[in-house]
Amino acid sequence: MTNPRVVVITVNDQANLSNRLIRRIKFLIYKLKEKFDQIVYTDVHIKTEGHSPASFQLSIIVGLPGKDVVFTTSESEPENLIKTTYLKLKRILSKKLSRFD
Repeated sequence: MTNPRVVVITVNDQANLSNRLIRRIKFLIYKLKEKFDQIVYTDVHIKTEGHSPASFQLSIIVGLPGKDVVFTTSESEPENLIKTTYLKLKRILSKKLSRFD
């Protein structure tokens, strides 16, 4: 039997972000898991768009019982991308999961 507190995180980094930023994404997903225990898994896809200036696109699929949540956003700075994605995803999950309580 699997541990209910464990979340499976898959990161597909096509933008070659630093390990520090990848660890930051994983840390924020663990924080979401602490707040929303229903999260089963997450798939994170990071890629760049354009050349001058490059834009970073972050897509996150959050596995929940029932339908999954898919969230995609883009920013020019990866640090801002991670922070805004976390805040928006937290808001989306609180709205979606409050309907089940």
